[in-house]
Amino acid sequence: MAKRRFPKLGLGNKPITQDQFQMQLQSLLKQQKYRQALEEIQKALRAQPDLVFTPAESEIWLLRGKQEFQKKDFKQAETSLKGSLQLGAVGEAHYWLAKCLLERNQLDLAIAIIGAAFEDASLPKEYSICYAKLLLLKGDTATVEQLLSKQTKRFPAAQQHWLRGVLALK
Repeated sequence: MAKRRFPKLGLGNKPITQDQFQMQLQSLLKQQKYRQALEEIQKALRAQPDLVFTPAESEIWLLRGKQEFQKKDFKQAETSLKGSLQLGAVGEAHYWLAKCLLERNQLDLAIAIIGAAFEDASLPKEYSICYAKLLLLKGDTATVEQLLSKQTKRFPAAQQHWLRGVLALK
């Protein structure tokens, strides 16, 4: 089977194989050059729409968002993390987006985003605590109590115990 050829990205016009593209992508990721990696992916996808690579583009957007968060560029991190979510990421992307929104004093928006994912069951079980914690930050203990009584299975046992402890302290 002949190897498919792709345009050489960032290194001239000579075509490269999918394996070479993957190696180049991995090199950029090791260097934490996420913005550049995403640009190279877009160039490659324009030339070859069926290009397969790992990690997924959504994961790279997540890495970029986390990097921007670390640099305290919360507005740009929010944009990157929303991009990750639009490409299908769940869980960790929701968590970091909520952190960005909290840093920008947007608690209600954080609750709305995580709450929607919780309600449609796209938020993985291990991240359900994020929703409950945001509600607690807002002081909405009634909703947390309701979630705990009606949707107990959505929270791992350790999270249930923690939430019950916090609610007992109120």
